Amino acid sequence: MWLIKGRRISFEMDDGTTLELPVSHGMMHNPNKQSRCRVYFGPFERSGESVTKVDRFTTNYFGSDYKARAGYIDFPEGKWTHVGAVARIYYERPGEFSDYYQHPFKEPVPLSRNGSFYRLELPKGCVVNDRGFVSP
Repeated sequence: MWLIKGRRISFEMDDGTTLELPVSHGMMHNPNKQSRCRVYFGPFERSGESVTKVDRFTTNYFGSDYKARAGYIDFPEGKWTHVGAVARIYYERPGEFSDYYQHPFKEPVPLSRNGSFYRLELPKGCVVNDRGFVSP
């Protein structure tokens, strides 16, 4: 299950510049997929449909009172182009632990783009869990 885990996203690049994403973009992550070390950022559509059954990861991330809604993500096909390297990410997290978070990466992480979508390629062995970005 893909989760929209954050909004109001910006990246501090390793060259000192800041890349701020449009407010329509969400931070998309699938903790259950083999590619759990890839985090996507892009537009999505929300539906009014409630999700009544969510897994433990979702409940731990958003909190037990969070009202999950179904949505639609249209991931692009084709080639991803390297944008640069991210030194730190900033994002607003919804739910019970709502706040504006930041995470410095130990080493800069590659960021790619395809159309209006971005992809952060975390190194193998990354930890992105209910606490957010943990490692690297």
